Amino acid sequence: MSTNFPSHWCDATSATLTLHHTAKSFLEALNLPSIHPLCNDDGKTFNFSNPSVPLDSEMTVFESDLRSTPLESMVTIYWQVAPALLAISELWLRLFAFLVAPICVSFLIMGNIAELTSNLAGLQGKHEKVNNRRNRFFVTAASILGLASSTVLLTDSLYVFEYGRSYGLMLFLSMLVLSVRSCWAQNSKRVIYFVLLPIVIATILLCLDSSATAGSPSFYSSWLTDGGNKDEVSVNAGANFTSKMAKGFDRSKIDIPSILPGFYFSSSNQFIQSIASEWSEESRLYDASENGDATPWLVTGDSRTGIPFLINSVESQIYTRVWLSSELVGKEEESVAMDIAFPPDGIHRTDKPLYLVLHGLNGGSSEEYIKEFVQRRINEGSTVAVMIARGLMNTPVVGWNVFNGARVSDVDASAKALKFAIPPGQILAGAGYSMGAIIIANYVARSGANCYLDAAVSVSGGLDMREMLTFKRSMRLWQPVLAKELRETVLGQFRARYEKRLTSEQYLALMRSTSVSSIDINAVVNYNGFDDIFHYYSEMSAMGDMVRLDGTKEEVGRIANVSIPFLVVHALDDPLCTWRTMGPNPQQLIQTGSGNVMMLLTKTGGHVGWPLGTNPKLDGWKWMNNVVGSFVDSVDRVIKKEENVP
Repeated sequence: MSTNFPSHWCDATSATLTLHHTAKSFLEALNLPSIHPLCNDDGKTFNFSNPSVPLDSEMTVFESDLRSTPLESMVTIYWQVAPALLAISELWLRLFAFLVAPICVSFLIMGNIAELTSNLAGLQGKHEKVNNRRNRFFVTAASILGLASSTVLLTDSLYVFEYGRSYGLMLFLSMLVLSVRSCWAQNSKRVIYFVLLPIVIATILLCLDSSATAGSPSFYSSWLTDGGNKDEVSVNAGANFTSKMAKGFDRSKIDIPSILPGFYFSSSNQFIQSIASEWSEESRLYDASENGDATPWLVTGDSRTGIPFLINSVESQIYTRVWLSSELVGKEEESVAMDIAFPPDGIHRTDKPLYLVLHGLNGGSSEEYIKEFVQRRINEGSTVAVMIARGLMNTPVVGWNVFNGARVSDVDASAKALKFAIPPGQILAGAGYSMGAIIIANYVARSGANCYLDAAVSVSGGLDMREMLTFKRSMRLWQPVLAKELRETVLGQFRARYEKRLTSEQYLALMRSTSVSSIDINAVVNYNGFDDIFHYYSEMSAMGDMVRLDGTKEEVGRIANVSIPFLVVHALDDPLCTWRTMGPNPQQLIQTGSGNVMMLLTKTGGHVGWPLGTNPKLDGWKWMNNVVGSFVDSVDRVIKKEENVP
């Protein structure tokens, strides 16, 4: 099948005409086309010529498999819409539970005091009875919302991580007494029996369930034994961790982090030690307990994740797009887009780090936090290249090999092209966010001494994604929304390919997937021929081969092959990517191999969040983006000192 059609992929950008000659020289050194290699000579149409690959059709959220019956189609639509709506509703309740519960307690206390005062004064008349009937609705609503919110504070892992069990238990018992008394006084016994009592029973069951699984070991149970020389490890240089503080993290039997926040690096590696010393402590402090500037009114990882995405916006960024080839062994060649941003004056500086950035799951170079990172770095004089994952930002994939998170060949091709285009004195640094962080960590570990990067930073990305398969909170609250967007992205552009390769049952399961993990099972695993989801997540993870899922100890694994300074930045309250993906023991992890892995773990921050100040909109994603920049600058300075470069 050969089809020509108009495409923006074939419109050569005119941005290069206004670039400084240094930027043009850099692009010439890259020697990459500004239009897709399959564009026709007319420069306007794209030639899709692959007889084995079907053309794709667009899909709306309400579409389902045409082979389904009307009833099956209705069921599919339900699974495409309802879980996301329910997840958003529950998420909003959890976001405001810390505020709703004490307000409801105060409201019911005031109501009880007013009632007691009226009774003592003998003011209970006809007019007062009318007011009581009018207030019954508000008392009932306050009782239900307050008790539900206090249940969240008592049982939710993120709230327990922030406040411990005592605060939630105090509010829950207060709400229980006040709500029962208030509803009884209002003659709302049905509310007590059919609403409040089920909430209490559910709360008790949740507490018992969390107690049963409390402090349960991760997949790495056998790796928790003490090993290695602690004298060779520097933990959180610049912060004091005492035994009292460590006990503070073991507040209850619930799945809260068993590892401590801090800056971890191996002092036995002199190069890494020099970088840690060069890197300003002030630039890596975030938590308020460490004199950081974390937003005080965002109290859980949920709000620290969601609010920045709701309120932050970044002005558009001008890029110069190029295309590079990435070939899988024994498979077809694809062209991957790379968007390059130069400093405002257009000058490409070889004395500044060059960045290769990997974006998030459904993103691209237009993601808000990616644009902010780009603008912060180019304002410092660096050039930034954003690699677009296959098929995202409506880029074409002409063969069967659409995106999957275990593939690192695209990153390798991008890093290689950039590395060969810069002089020896300039460093190439990689930065990955969320899904991009997972991929860049896997690339750094797998490539070992053949890595084309000089430094790399992973932000909010797991090192062992197998742990995500037991992270039910993320699957219930956050992943349904992400899955909805991901499913529309995957099927909107590559629907025909999935219909062709998957069975009817597999395709229907993909249409009804309600979490990212279920999409991975029904699409990526089945489509790409992985054995199962464990196999896929093992292949996708930098630590995927370190310890088997049954806990038995294996060889150290590919994470020991890291040959460049590699910083892992993660918040322990991340609601999307569990802290368990960091491994059970950062002290041992940083000693693997030559000790090139460094970890900056904050207690709070959320997922790709870390909001700052009373008004987080003012600083946007400044903290996490500047952590990447300041770390890379430290690496650059140390390298130049060792090479005596002025």
